[in-house]
Amino acid sequence: MENNKKLKIGLVVVLAIMLLAAMFNNNKTNEPKKKEATTINYEVSAADCYVISQAYIKLYLKSPKSADFPFSEYSHTQIDSVTHMIKSYVDSKNAYNATIRTHYTITMQFHGGSWADQSSWTVIDLKAE
Repeated sequence: MENNKKLKIGLVVVLAIMLLAAMFNNNKTNEPKKKEATTINYEVSAADCYVISQAYIKLYLKSPKSADFPFSEYSHTQIDSVTHMIKSYVDSKNAYNATIRTHYTITMQFHGGSWADQSSWTVIDLKAE
């Protein structure tokens, strides 16, 4: 008799847990789904172009971790509504571990989306001296 009572109590507890779990799962499915982050298309600034140009320049360096770009020494030319040209320099280590200064000119096109996403850009021309 005592075992039947324990069994009944155990079944009631398990059923209560299952009922509570079903209620919480049901609430989650009724919650509104979160919207994905939307990127606003806007006209990129000269600073935006300079920052993304640095990412592309690092791809060509022997030691990209050593790259030291000047804070504000660059020129920006907007060629048309989506094409931008940046002229600047970078100090970085070469294969012999010597620091060298490389002047560069990069022309890029912005295709919309997030300016900070490299896939939103195409490099049209890159010259380094």
